[in-house]
Amino acid sequence: KTELTSDFRVVAATNGDLDKLAAQGRFRRDLLFRLRSVVIHLPPLRERKKDIRSIATYYLDWFCARYGMGIKGCSAEFVESLDAYTWPGNVRELIHAIEVALTKAGDDPMLFRVHLPNHIRVALARAARPRDRKNQTLHCRVNRQSVEEMMTLRVLVESVERQYLEDLIARAKGNIKEACRISGLSRSRFYARLKKYDIRRQADPMSVSS
Repeated sequence: KTELTSDFRVVAATNGDLDKLAAQGRFRRDLLFRLRSVVIHLPPLRERKKDIRSIATYYLDWFCARYGMGIKGCSAEFVESLDAYTWPGNVRELIHAIEVALTKAGDDPMLFRVHLPNHIRVALARAARPRDRKNQTLHCRVNRQSVEEMMTLRVLVESVERQYLEDLIARAKGNIKEACRISGLSRSRFYARLKKYDIRRQADPMSVSS
């Protein structure tokens, strides 16, 4: 018989508590002790908020290059949404969200909150509702809870619409014709919404005729 030697290193990763599993007899203690030489604890993404933007930017550029897309930017609301979400799926969920956003954005050069996966936008909307509700002062005794829910939803919708209009005008550089084309709104309806939220556009000198 010939004795063979090998020189190798084992790198193992898990999201489970191995000490607890070993105590329960669900993981071999001898294997745990052999693996435990250098241990690196990586906190969940929700505890590493400062890493979210750099990871998102890296994979945004990576996907654009992979799919042959032009370089895309991120709106302020898109970045704020990434920071506000809790990311229960950690980095894998963030990567998937970036890929979905790029797919939904299509030829748009800018990513907006609306491009995020539906479950993320729903979670953010639900998280915002309690904060909005604290600011409501209702004196109606009949159906108070229903009225509060309706008011909260209206405030949330108006907040999202206002942010969308501001980002849209910025993207169109004040060109109302272009903003109407992107949004699908008629010029009269678009102006009505600007008036509703008291939004003043800063026109692009090249688009005054629009």
